[in-house]
Amino acid sequence: FVVDPYVENFINSHLDLSDEIKTKMLERYRFKKPKLRPAQVRFACELAGGQGWKKVIPLCGAIELKDTSYYCADDVFDKNKNSKMIYIIGNLLSVMANLMVSEIEQVANSKEKFNKIYKALFALNSQIYQGFYIDEHMRGTDESYYMKKAYAYNYWEHILKMAALCFNHIHLSVLKWLI
Repeated sequence: FVVDPYVENFINSHLDLSDEIKTKMLERYRFKKPKLRPAQVRFACELAGGQGWKKVIPLCGAIELKDTSYYCADDVFDKNKNSKMIYIIGNLLSVMANLMVSEIEQVANSKEKFNKIYKALFALNSQIYQGFYIDEHMRGTDESYYMKKAYAYNYWEHILKMAALCFNHIHLSVLKWLI
């Protein structure tokens, strides 16, 4: 639950948003519930030999906000309830996630690594939304095509890459895999 206070503070202190929008954003976030994605970031950091994983709390928060924004998009596609507001909130959460990742630049200690982290974040977005498109418009598509193009397997790979890139001392073989 270390990520929750960081996310709440970040949403309340960044961008000039109305109280109503901030409240709706915070309502979509799953406070005080176990979160798999930040745990995955922490695991990836430790796997890469990183110590002091709390340095990457912004990345943990960003990944969780991205995931929350995907659930907003999923609600728009599946339920269509209050779709305009959910769509707006989902986009704002995604913007917040991008801002959070920018706080990782000092931890990454390298412009090149930081750029790779951002590229992985945007690749994640691309795959998620390709999955939505396939789900919405390509019904009956071969599942292996869907799995290859969408996020099911690739999501974790991107999280591992982003987290591992935050540390300078990762093993050369791991670094080659990331590049």
